Amino acid sequence: MTLVRELLERPEDGQIKLYVIRQTLSLRKGNADLFRDGQYVPLRSIGDYAKHVVAFARAHKSRMMIVAVPRLCAALLKGEPCLPSGGDLWKDTRIRL
Repeated sequence: MTLVRELLERPEDGQIKLYVIRQTLSLRKGNADLFRDGQYVPLRSIGDYAKHVVAFARAHKSRMMIVAVPRLCAALLKGEPCLPSGGDLWKDTRIRL
């Protein structure tokens, strides 16, 4: 069983949230120039669940990173303890690049 699956089995203990924060901060630290000096480019989501996505890009020199985060997950997942991923869940929702 993967670490993420194990963490999802106990969402009430907050460890999944700490894991996501740690991974995100590690990514940011490893790409400090991109986040510090990069141009912020807001991205628009479209489709059935567009209001459930926040996305932006950071561009610096020849590098770009896209960050997309699900929001309002409780309503989206209908109370199921799972990851908000997969085409069946998102239907026609897309991020415009």
